[in-house]
Amino acid sequence: PNAETCGGSSTNTTNFSKSSSSCTVENTKYGKCGDRCSWSPDECLSDEEWLFPAEECSCDNVRVGACTYTKYSSVTCAISFTACDELSVWVPPLDVPDMFNFDCFLCRGASAPVPPPPAREIEIIKSESLALDNDNGNGNGNGGRSDENNTTLL
Repeated sequence: PNAETCGGSSTNTTNFSKSSSSCTVENTKYGKCGDRCSWSPDECLSDEEWLFPAEECSCDNVRVGACTYTKYSSVTCAISFTACDELSVWVPPLDVPDMFNFDCFLCRGASAPVPPPPAREIEIIKSESLALDNDNGNGNGNGGRSDENNTTLL
């Protein structure tokens, strides 16, 4: 952080220190490329101008990229390509939504809980090739239950 990002002036840094308790994530301002909040001017397209700091660009509005691990089919949000290791590939912030159907942000508040999907019946398929038989000695393969339709609710 610097005086500019924490609401101060770039010309008046007398009362600013990097450990200042007045400079927190909540009040730090970031820059923007055109009309979108960005981590760095390196993310600006050729027709976008970098503005720093931008009042509306708090950490929850700053889009960041991601490191994708194809071997593990996983994605981790990251601020720059330097966060990716040799097993991952950098995906720039503008490409994340198209590739993964979500966005990455520098910070976000607690997410609202996702409601569970509605209960549905799933047919349990018995197989004699299973290595473990859960019939509990009653011979019905139902783990001790004796229901005839072999269904369970998820």
